[in-house]
Amino acid sequence: VDAANSGDDCDDCAGTPDGDATTDVCGTCDSDGSNNCITVSVSSSSATSATVSYSSEYAVGGFQFAVSGATLTGADSDLSESTFNASNGMVIGFDFTGGSLPAGSGTLATLSFDGSVDGIELSIGGVVVSSAAGATLVSNDSADTSVTACTNDDADALCDSVDDCVGAYDECGICNGSGIAEGECDCDGNVDDCAGECGGTAWDSDCGCVAADNSGDDCDDCAGTPNGDSVLSGCDNTCNSTLADDECGVCDGDGSSCSSVTLSFGALTSDSVEILYDSSGDISGYQFDVTGLDGLTVSACDFMASAANGTVIGFSLTGDTLPAGSGTLATLGYSAVTDQYSSLSLGNFGAITDGNGN
Repeated sequence: VDAANSGDDCDDCAGTPDGDATTDVCGTCDSDGSNNCITVSVSSSSATSATVSYSSEYAVGGFQFAVSGATLTGADSDLSESTFNASNGMVIGFDFTGGSLPAGSGTLATLSFDGSVDGIELSIGGVVVSSAAGATLVSNDSADTSVTACTNDDADALCDSVDDCVGAYDECGICNGSGIAEGECDCDGNVDDCAGECGGTAWDSDCGCVAADNSGDDCDDCAGTPNGDSVLSGCDNTCNSTLADDECGVCDGDGSSCSSVTLSFGALTSDSVEILYDSSGDISGYQFDVTGLDGLTVSACDFMASAANGTVIGFSLTGDTLPAGSGTLATLGYSAVTDQYSSLSLGNFGAITDGNGN
């Protein structure tokens, strides 16, 4: 060698002068050609497909790898049996008849997948390649490539290839339509009638906007006044009625149909006893008889009250009433007890009256 030469020019990759070790494509340096590895790569030329290629000194009888970054929709190979799993991205290829892919360079598999408006970083991993005899060949474990974004002319979230409408739906659900026409009120071409109802049948007459079955002359109110303002009203649904249901639900009633009242004895002392009431309505007056007590007197709050000969009367000259519900009707005073029992009764002329005089 020349004086400036190190003298190592004839060393092989292992440093042996004139040795026969070589470095294969996987970077392994040895002289055993039977363990040379193959390379697996992936490339893409469209938004929805990629090609997995191989370069090998040996025929390829089968392969397996997992795809990530995209959801597979298909996987094809010249090996007779190829399958894929969309949920986990696993792709497997083999040949029951013993067929194989030839040594050299070629296509291991063609992948198809859903495109993305943002593009995809597609990877394959866990690469396993076997020979025609079923032996596992040394290979790289993974490879990746960038997949171009799909066409998305309307800039939405869908690729145009799977987009039902490349553009936008109008209010009538038509892709790139013009929507409801001017002057119309819906997608069926209807217009508002005079009452403002879309597609309605009301029409303008001398009486104003009337229903379709109206002659147009029927604009009198319930009092017979053309375009008058009288209306059916009240609980009897007559013209301009002001009648109302009473507390019993009777139209223009006086409340007597459902009124009820109960009198009873209350607190008792040696010379007085309370008369209690339980009433469905206000009480405006009363008259009742009491037995078994002599020397009766009566006090009744805001009512004028008197007691004589066993009869008690109470009323108000100012329109005051005792409220509906329970309370004290009056307090009776007495000077003597004349019987073992005392009773209350309406007698021949007794009554309890409500606020309506019933």
